[in-house]
Amino acid sequence: MEKLQTLKDILELTGASYSSVNRWMNAGEFPTPINGRGKKFFWAKSSIESWMNQQSTPVSVPIVTTPKRQTDAAFQAARAALERHRKTK
Repeated sequence: MEKLQTLKDILELTGASYSSVNRWMNAGEFPTPINGRGKKFFWAKSSIESWMNQQSTPVSVPIVTTPKRQTDAAFQAARAALERHRKTK
């Protein structure tokens, strides 16, 4: 089963702010969350990565220097997609 991501995970993965994610969700431009417990939402990591790859605007993302993140190919791909997303805005 795929690991689910919390909002905190999404903010870290995308480098976006809470208000940006909230704005994208309200506009229908962000993957639909999977309802979790109570008011807490979860997303499938693959849906977030797919969304990031579809963005045409690159963005600068803070460089993460932890060894785990440096070797995570999916994270690197997501960061590159987000950078492309931010550059077009």
